[in-house]
Amino acid sequence: MSREAHVQFGERLRGKFPWPTHLDLSIEKEFFGFDNMNDPEKAISKKKQRLALQNLSTACSRYVQNDLLAALRVAISQQLETTEGWKLVVDPEDPDGQTLQFEYPSTTEKNAYIRPW
Repeated sequence: MSREAHVQFGERLRGKFPWPTHLDLSIEKEFFGFDNMNDPEKAISKKKQRLALQNLSTACSRYVQNDLLAALRVAISQQLETTEGWKLVVDPEDPDGQTLQFEYPSTTEKNAYIRPW
């Protein structure tokens, strides 16, 4: 089973937060156990393929909202040596629940943010 994650970094933040402004993470479907019989690409019908894709999307959402979110919160708080002044949350505008937002102190108003998509 492949347990690979591919990361693409965006523009780095200025000052105290030396991370990219966005991070694209791609995880192989095998990471979630979608290989062999439950692989959407190997489904024997369109109905089974849709169901497998829906199950894969749900597994991804759970991973992002639970395991990944918790691990990143720990890593960020260790790097910054604080849990104050920033937060990491599930993006309420992502209908799939597969996007996290890292909020940090800024000199611009929050509603002045331009979404990347």
